[in-house]
Amino acid sequence: MFSCAGTCLKARHLSWAKRLDPLSVEPYLAEAALASSPRAATPPLAAAVRKEPRSVELRYDLALAYVRTREWRRARAELLAARRIDRREPRIAEALKNLPSPR
Repeated sequence: MFSCAGTCLKARHLSWAKRLDPLSVEPYLAEAALASSPRAATPPLAAAVRKEPRSVELRYDLALAYVRTREWRRARAELLAARRIDRREPRIAEALKNLPSPR
């Protein structure tokens, strides 16, 4: 028999957090942090970016998640979007420099 005590409880809490404060990105960040794999972390981070598209930090975090899943084009797109918002953020330039060259 399958037991989901911890996982189901966490999912239920995250679901309630999203309902109680629908404008907050914190439940999505928590969901990404609790994700079982880098690939599972990307959808909640993408949802957070959709809620706050002008957040350099969220776009940077999503780009790093894409790097961990080797989705280079998506990572580059998020980093370029973040750079358009804040050209002076040194982490963005460094991350772009470290990405594999586009083909």
